Amino acid sequence: MAVYVDYCRNDPPIIKTIDDTCVLVPATEYLRFDIRSWDPNDTDSLYFYLNNGGEGNNGPFNVDTLKARLFPETTYPVKTKMPQQVVKRFEWQVDCAHVRRSFYQIDFYAHDNLRYDPTLAANHAITITVRPRPVTNFRLRASTRKIIL
Repeated sequence: MAVYVDYCRNDPPIIKTIDDTCVLVPATEYLRFDIRSWDPNDTDSLYFYLNNGGEGNNGPFNVDTLKARLFPETTYPVKTKMPQQVVKRFEWQVDCAHVRRSFYQIDFYAHDNLRYDPTLAANHAITITVRPRPVTNFRLRASTRKIIL
């Protein structure tokens, strides 16, 4: 078997956003962060997606109450030309109904225009863990054969 490596004049898109995060509920404010994606090549177009079928299969967009949203709202893929940058704002009002053992995952995906062989892509997945706040100010009192909280 032979592997041939050839010079590629194309650079993959870049996706910048937060890393994995944890939210304690009840939260005092929305979880908000920006997602930026761009292509470093001046003449490329950029296609930006929510992976896994868009908002329908990406954790916080698919909850029963208080769904997460991306602003400005759009359909996917988002296609740009110069300047080839996409900026989205994620907002989610997290509440106690969102607490669960497993995390919520969001997959962002971008690829450049299709005129290069190969087309290059970038993927950035983040996880959001939602946990209840620790219980505080407990007072215990010993009683006969029981403890009173």
